[in-house]
Amino acid sequence: MNIEPGNLYHIFTRGNNREPVFYNHIHYLWFTGKLKKMIAQTYVKCFCYCLMPNHFHLLLWFPENCNIYVFKNKYGTMLSSYTQKLNYQLGRSNSIFKKRSEEKLITDSDYALTCFYYLHQNPLRAKIVNALEDWHFSSYRDYAGLRKETICDQNFAQKMLDLPSTQEDFILDSYQSIPSWFKL
Repeated sequence: MNIEPGNLYHIFTRGNNREPVFYNHIHYLWFTGKLKKMIAQTYVKCFCYCLMPNHFHLLLWFPENCNIYVFKNKYGTMLSSYTQKLNYQLGRSNSIFKKRSEEKLITDSDYALTCFYYLHQNPLRAKIVNALEDWHFSSYRDYAGLRKETICDQNFAQKMLDLPSTQEDFILDSYQSIPSWFKL
């Protein structure tokens, strides 16, 4: 990954050959636990995340004092340890994730806010759920006040992205259409 401190990035990783990376509820929980630990250990600020059956998205802020080498090491360890655990449980030995995660530098505030909402809308757009609050494997429920989670730095994200100050306004904004100019 090509990451520089002091920037916001959309990071996403797909399953190898677009195959599933999460097969059941427990797998999502394993990964969320590993993600939470990796974020805490690297001092990166997570704005939002969304885990999908065959990929995942992260919107991460890398502070100026962030050690990118440590982040990359912990990120690789997170993916590797999840893969080992999943392979053991499923009795398989292949790689789960594509060899390279993708990152997109985000410098425009409108793009950052749209990306934030787009990531949360991903399960709805994929027709996995009928409502954003029905998907338990993203940070949407945290921001909507439906769950207390500590992966995202909600206060920092709210300030940096100028998110609505009330949960009601956040929920309304989350269902807004994504502009046609937005491309991942």
